[in-house]
Amino acid sequence: MCPQLRKVQASGRPGTIAGCAARHGQRSREPRVGEVTTTRELLLAERARARRQAAALDREFAGIADAAGEPGTDDEHDPEGATLAFERQHTAALLARALERIAEIDAAIGRLDDGTYGTCARCGQPVGEDRLAARPTAATCVRCARLTHVSTALRGAALGPRGRSGAHKSGAQNGLRGWSGSQQHGRVQLPADFAIREAREDDWPKIWPIIHDVITEQQTFAYDPAMSEGDAKRGWLLAAPARAVVAASGSLVLGTANMYANRPGPGSHVASGSLMVARQARGKGVGRALTTDMISWARRSGFAAIQFNAVVDANTAAVLLYESLGFVTLGTAPGAFRHPVLGPVGLRIMWLDLRHPANASAPA
Repeated sequence: MCPQLRKVQASGRPGTIAGCAARHGQRSREPRVGEVTTTRELLLAERARARRQAAALDREFAGIADAAGEPGTDDEHDPEGATLAFERQHTAALLARALERIAEIDAAIGRLDDGTYGTCARCGQPVGEDRLAARPTAATCVRCARLTHVSTALRGAALGPRGRSGAHKSGAQNGLRGWSGSQQHGRVQLPADFAIREAREDDWPKIWPIIHDVITEQQTFAYDPAMSEGDAKRGWLLAAPARAVVAASGSLVLGTANMYANRPGPGSHVASGSLMVARQARGKGVGRALTTDMISWARRSGFAAIQFNAVVDANTAAVLLYESLGFVTLGTAPGAFRHPVLGPVGLRIMWLDLRHPANASAPA
């Protein structure tokens, strides 16, 4: 062992050991107990803080949502200053960032476990001990981080505000602006155009990874994470008069949805459905396009309303999306969903009345 590496190990400075080992040409291996104790303890403590913050933000978001539903609440112009809508969106953004932070920390702990901590995930070079000391969750070196930042900025500039916001038209006949599409360095980039179309049998090999990813995350759907592919296919690719669709660009499937009568017999005049978006396509307007298409289908099919039976309260992106399209929360079952990070959270029943004038602005 080189003297510098021995000195680094003795210092216990967070993030220095793996970086120093890589710089001195030593092969990555699983760190010994005590060798990375400081880094591990730092990451675990930061994860605990992030979880507490996420739980607090989740409670705050629920409180804002409850306040917005109180009689006499002015959701457009709060006399105290910021609107409730702004507060809700701001809290949702903070919660999303807290959950992202938890995921970053978990990934860093995983790299500690498998011996790749301190090695850049993009170029394979050392991340650098100074960078790890400043940001123990860093997965890339400074150079690759800068390249990623520049690439993201250029892509955003090319798309423009409309492409970033996800303000799309929907329907199988309409190209929907989104990503520009190829795969580079293992990262999927959004294609320039995508459309909502009927799901085909040969789409299933691309639909199943999306469903599997979502249900094993256990953050947004109350599905059995051990569900088999066969059961998933039978439950998702429903026969007419139900419908299954994909958001696709050529052979690339970005998301999928199914839609059907919420209940048989006396309840068959109300529609329901589910939608899932590929991890790489989230936040890009695919979910909005799928939901808008579902609303259009329900109107064409003569349904009186759409009811989502179990929207996870902590899934703030979905809640805000549905509210922006006219859905309202009829009630919340407290603690009905066991979130892997936040613990027990509520499940909302969300409703869109397709025949009421108040929802005339919903997509036709």
